[in-house]
Amino acid sequence: RACVCVSCGGAATLTSAREELCKMSAHKAPKDKIVRIFNCCKLVSRVLSQMAHKTTGADEFLPLLILLLVQANPSQLHSNLSFISRLRHPSRLLGEQGYFLTNLMSAESFLSSVCSPSGDLLSPHSLSIPPAEFKHLYTVRLTALQEQQQGGGEAAG
Repeated sequence: RACVCVSCGGAATLTSAREELCKMSAHKAPKDKIVRIFNCCKLVSRVLSQMAHKTTGADEFLPLLILLLVQANPSQLHSNLSFISRLRHPSRLLGEQGYFLTNLMSAESFLSSVCSPSGDLLSPHSLSIPPAEFKHLYTVRLTALQEQQQGGGEAAG
C-alpha cells in the first residue's frame, strides 16, 4: 500500500523509478534503453521488498509497475519497447533484463487493452470488478492525481 511506501522512503524511490522510465527516449541504443528499464524495475523491487520485508513476486510487482507506468506516462513507450525487442539480440535479453522487459511489455499491453490512447477507460467490463465499484475507485484516483498535479505534491494511492 502507498502509505507503507511513504513511511519507508518508497515514495522517493518510486519517483526515481518514474524518472528512469521517462529518460528512456533520450537514448538511441537499445542497450541504454533497457538499462533504464532495468534501473526502474530494480527500484520497484526495492520498494516492494522494503514494504513486505521479504522477497516478492510478479503478483506484487506487475500491479505496481502498471501504476508506475500510468503515473510516469513515458513518451514513445510502445516505440521504445518495439525498438528494444527488435534490435537487442535475444541473448542479451536473458535474466533480469529480459524479465523486466517482459513485465514492462505486459504492463503496456494491459493498459492498451483497457485504456484509449488518451488514457480514458475503454470499458469498465474489461476489468474483473463491478462497473460501479470501478467508476468510484477511478474517480477517487483521478481526483487525487489532479490534486497532486495542481499542488505539486506526492499523492497516496
